Amino acid sequence: MLNMKLFWLVNLCGVLIACVISSDTRASSEKSYKIDDIIYALKQQDSVIYNIKYESKQIKRRTVEGIKILEKAFPGRVEKLDDPELPARYDFVRIQDGEREYLKTTLFNDDSKSINNTIINTWDGSIGKSFFSRSNSGRIIKERFSVDEEMPERTGLELLGKPLYEWLEDKKDFTNIDHTPEGIWIVFPFQPNTEARYLLDSTKCFIPLKHEIIQNGQICYKVETKKIEKFQVNGFYIYFPTKYETTFSTIDITNKSEFRMVPLVLTEVQISNVQFNKSYPDDQFDLQFPSGASIYDEFIERIIPTRLSDKVIEDEIERQAKSIASEVFSQISSIPKDTNSIPKDTNYEKQELNDTKKDPVKAGTQIELQVLKKNRTKLLTFIIAMVAGSILLFTCIFFLSRRRA
Repeated sequence: MLNMKLFWLVNLCGVLIACVISSDTRASSEKSYKIDDIIYALKQQDSVIYNIKYESKQIKRRTVEGIKILEKAFPGRVEKLDDPELPARYDFVRIQDGEREYLKTTLFNDDSKSINNTIINTWDGSIGKSFFSRSNSGRIIKERFSVDEEMPERTGLELLGKPLYEWLEDKKDFTNIDHTPEGIWIVFPFQPNTEARYLLDSTKCFIPLKHEIIQNGQICYKVETKKIEKFQVNGFYIYFPTKYETTFSTIDITNKSEFRMVPLVLTEVQISNVQFNKSYPDDQFDLQFPSGASIYDEFIERIIPTRLSDKVIEDEIERQAKSIASEVFSQISSIPKDTNSIPKDTNYEKQELNDTKKDPVKAGTQIELQVLKKNRTKLLTFIIAMVAGSILLFTCIFFLSRRRA
């Protein structure tokens, strides 16, 4: 009987020792991940992706508490106070290909079914274009457009447009790493009184499961990833967030005694039709405006025709010709009618001066003819120069518009 008790006691001690060793081994294995390991894994995944296309559906809701604060701060400027939690739907189609980008945004009405407006933005690497279907208007823009929505890279893959691994490289000496049962926490400062916190999944290439921006100890932005999908790209497995929720908070400016952040907008995001490393034609990133649209060109700072056709150029030349004709008529009307208005310093040939002495009437007629000839020569030169200049100008505009279109 004593031997049996001793047997079970030894077995129990063995199990406990095995559990302790297993726990220590697992903890030791997790702690073996260093910042350099995380940087390497994230950089490897990013290097495989040349371009990406995806569709996104976003449902946004405002919080009652956040709206009350905004209404106090900006009375009369906050919409839908009677139903602040009414959801707003936004759909996106996005393509990123190096420096080139395409974004189609669809805004829905309150029923989340009927379309209110469609906005298309393109950037071909040097020139941007935007079009708004509701007003049938657009812009040719100098600067690359910005995206302020809850896109997948904002789940923690990027921070202020900069990849996470680049932040870790820059902030390596200031980054804290902590291994926990739920994942690996990393924390680093990136702005005054502001730090970023990431919960990483070491089993999925360190994709963030949670991402928080902390300002003065308060959470001002938070992302929680609900679903991560695996894609095979060029022989490698890529992990990408396809479902997540975000919380954007605002400062309670009505509270003067302490700094407090209050949740303002809650967003649910679903990503679909993800495609990596596909080929796209150049015109995918060069928006073609529909005929009849009102387009403002930031380069020349004026509204231009949708397309400079031959008819547009002909009409413009005709308008210029009428303007020139009006100027010519004005010049002719200003020609002197009598010899008394002839400038005294006008030079004439000696023969004409001699004739003046002999026949004053004849001399006056000859002088008047000389003045008319000189004025007509000047007018003819002026007309030719103006017409040639106009033709040259609108030829340049024509070829420029063809190249841009």
